[in-house]
Amino acid sequence: MNRKTALRREIYTQYLAALSKVRNGLREVAHAPTLFPDERVDRAREIFLSSGAYELRFQIQLSASAALVDLAEDAYKSLRTLRTRIESGALFNSEPYLEARDAYHEALRNLRTGMRVDLGAEPI
Repeated sequence: MNRKTALRREIYTQYLAALSKVRNGLREVAHAPTLFPDERVDRAREIFLSSGAYELRFQIQLSASAALVDLAEDAYKSLRTLRTRIESGALFNSEPYLEARDAYHEALRNLRTGMRVDLGAEPI
């Protein structure tokens, strides 16, 4: 693996880990029906801000192809949609939450496939 590919692999790995951190944190908030509305908003936003995903988006924008940047943006934006639904009161078993969660899973699957192809690995 050449140096540029190794660097992209590291950035992709960090980005996927940051997205996972956001997703897991949002899931915890969605499983907490006793939170007051302002607590839900604060926790969801803190999860997003502390993940590092926002900053890693810029590294992807500088190192990945335009198609992969689009896939990374789709995954990020789908997590923002999930966050918005949770902030609005959606719980883990509600239709708005499930729809947004499923959309994120699809965007993540597309992103992982694009990353694997970019790195020369077979898609799964």
